Order: sequence, then C-alpha cells, then structure tokens
Amino acid sequence: MRQGNTDIALRWNRILAAVTRGALYVTVAAMPFSIALTQSALAISVFAWLGRMVLERRLLVQRTSLELAFLLYVAAELLSLVFSVNFPNAVMYLKRLLLIPTVYVVASNVESERMLQRLLATFVVSMSLYSLWGVASFVANPSQRVRHIHNSMTAGGRHQRGTIGPGRQGYASKARRASGLWLWPLRWRTPPASS
Repeated sequence: MRQGNTDIALRWNRILAAVTRGALYVTVAAMPFSIALTQSALAISVFAWLGRMVLERRLLVQRTSLELAFLLYVAAELLSLVFSVNFPNAVMYLKRLLLIPTVYVVASNVESERMLQRLLATFVVSMSLYSLWGVASFVANPSQRVRHIHNSMTAGGRHQRGTIGPGRQGYASKARRASGLWLWPLRWRTPPASS
C-alpha cells in the first residue's frame, strides 16, 4: 500500500510540473495581448507549483539575487501604507506585492537553457503576431492605434519583466549557483572569464 501511495504522489508531481510549465508557456504567449489570460495562466502555474510543494512537503523555491531588492520593496510598500493619507487606496496597491511570486515560479521552474530559449521564442513569436495584427488593423482603421499601444504597454510590459528575466537567473543559479549581480537576468550569455 505504501508503494502505491508513493507512485500516486510521483504521478501527481509529474502532472503538476507539466501544468506549471505549460501555464508558463501560456503566460508568455499571452503577455502581448491579454492581461486576463496572462494573469490566469500565471495563477495556474503558481497553484500547480504550490501543489508540488505540498506533495513533496518541502519548499521548491529557487533563490535569486533579488531577495534584498524584494525585501526593500516590501518595506517601502509597508512604509507607504503606514504613512498614507488615503489608507484604503494604499491597501489596494499592496496587490503589487503579488508580482513577486512571479519571479520565483519562473526561476524555480525553468529547468534548462533550452526551456528558457523556448519561453523567449514563444514571447517573440506572440509579440510578432500581435504586432502584425496591430499594423494590419492600423492600416484598416488608423484610430485604433492608441488602443494597441496601450494594451501592449500594460499587458506585456509588467509581466515580461517578472517572467522572462528570472528564468535565466533561476536556470543559471541551478546550474552554477551564480553570482549575486542584480543584472544577471538581463544577460543571455555569460561573459568569458578574464585571464
């Protein structure tokens, strides 16, 4: 009976890992054009990742070089809350703290350089298709231009920073236990070692 429970747990763990990875692909594909789909896919990836942690009874959180920055940001948000002249509005803006798990779900679940490249390629293809659609709709109706720019700025901008960048850092940390440079996620190739 004990072996059966272990097999079931391993099977669920594989399923949840696949759901997490699949939802990350949907997240980066939806970034250019849909905030709702991006956030829904991101929520699915976070909940599947949390499910894996419950099954394994351990934290599956990949450390990054951003912990100090996040701690300072949380402190700034809390100070802003305490000294706010509009307390209900300040409480509402605490939702920005929910973007921090985005970094960790990506950093902890991008398992290889190949997966990172596929996520980036998915984003680039999605953005290219959205851009082509935007050009075509602009040619058909020039008054729609502002709507496309606004949507791209809000949907793609916020989530792209939190999703694609940390994947590189998480992978690099797993592979090399990399340096603490905060710009590490922005590099796609590691500079050659100086002699």
